[in-house]
Amino acid sequence: MAQSGLQIIQLDSIHSCEDGRRKCKTSVKITLRLTSTKVDVGEFECLQQQQQQQQQQQQQQQQQQQQQQQQQQQQQQQQQQQQQQQQQQQQQQQQQQQQQQQQQQQQQQQQQQQQQQQQQQQQQQQQQQQQQQQQQQQQ
Repeated sequence: MAQSGLQIIQLDSIHSCEDGRRKCKTSVKITLRLTSTKVDVGEFECLQQQQQQQQQQQQQQQQQQQQQQQQQQQQQQQQQQQQQQQQQQQQQQQQQQQQQQQQQQQQQQQQQQQQQQQQQQQQQQQQQQQQQQQQQQQQ
């Protein structure tokens, strides 16, 4: 099998500046030669095998990338679950705080009831004293 191509033989670059006018000029000289080579069948098969191996490696890399993406998605899902759990915990804490507030309100109500009872007892004592005074007056 024949293979042809271009080969660069010589590459010359000349850079010149005129200080007075401040103009710079670069000239490039390239010499090319057309080449033609023969490739054996065995060498050609080797090239094909190398290309196939490279394709397989690329496929493996793609699979690895897909796996990494899946892992990232799983991590994101786990993070979302953790966030949901945190939100639930916060809700539970809020509920607990509400319950504590309710308990405090109940305690305040109980204290008020106790105060009312004490007032009633005081009123009863006053009534008893009045009754005693009335009895003394009658005597």
